[in-house]
Amino acid sequence: MSKPGKVLIWIVGILIGLALAAVIVVKVVFTKERILAMVTPRLEEAINRPVAIGDAGISLWGGIGVWLGDVTIDNREGFSDEPFLTIHRLELKARFWPLLTGHVELDRVLLEAPSLLLEYDAEGGSNLEGLAQVPTATTSTDTTQVAPKPVPEEAALAAPVTVDHFVLTDGQLMIRHAEPERQIDVSGLDLDLQTHKRIEDGMLAFNANMALDSVSVTGVERSFTFREGHPEAYLQGFFNQRDKAVQFDTIGLNWMGALIALQGRVQSYESVTDIQVNAQITPTQVRAIADQAYGI
Repeated sequence: MSKPGKVLIWIVGILIGLALAAVIVVKVVFTKERILAMVTPRLEEAINRPVAIGDAGISLWGGIGVWLGDVTIDNREGFSDEPFLTIHRLELKARFWPLLTGHVELDRVLLEAPSLLLEYDAEGGSNLEGLAQVPTATTSTDTTQVAPKPVPEEAALAAPVTVDHFVLTDGQLMIRHAEPERQIDVSGLDLDLQTHKRIEDGMLAFNANMALDSVSVTGVERSFTFREGHPEAYLQGFFNQRDKAVQFDTIGLNWMGALIALQGRVQSYESVTDIQVNAQITPTQVRAIADQAYGI
């Protein structure tokens, strides 16, 4: 073998050795116990709820990754003893180089089998209240008015964390109303959301596919459950970070041959305006869907 070939093999061997050494160091330093000790209190402080995490680990392949297993977030006091949120597995995969500049760019976020419980009491309160409360400012005797420092528009539009690909599998949503008493259960929810480069400053394009297995509603005059057909949806649009609005260019719903196309805009997350509906459906398809509503 020629001398340059030997040098090349030698260099490659050193690089492989360094990579393996780095993996071993990370595995030794970031043990399960140390990860939980770092993550759990910070998460509890951020969401203002007790949190339990059963397992955790670090991955270096394809970027820096962290995974958490059997995550449980307690419910708000005064509501049921059921957890507010459980997640079988949560995975985060970040790009390495942006971390060195203070930016968090997540290639992928995965939620396996999350289960979310929303409860509303007779007075209209919910178990969502109290989540991620902003600490109140301390009282000060200094009445001097200090003008807030202007924030450059570029900095205001720069997201500290970006997510390229969000995947949710086998999700469950449970909604409970105390008065009038009723409950809604959605199971088998799958969501695949991908974002794309900004089409212009402050605007981020996205597309998503969603499907679910069943929806049941009980406690009303007529209870029903849709168990077949597996409704599917496709969404495409963009997020306008400047005015906190979401523009849906396409929302397509497909259920047992029934096609519904929607377009609309969510303005500042407070109201839904400019909604246009275009539905294509036949009487036989209506009958097929109605046949799945048990108890009607």
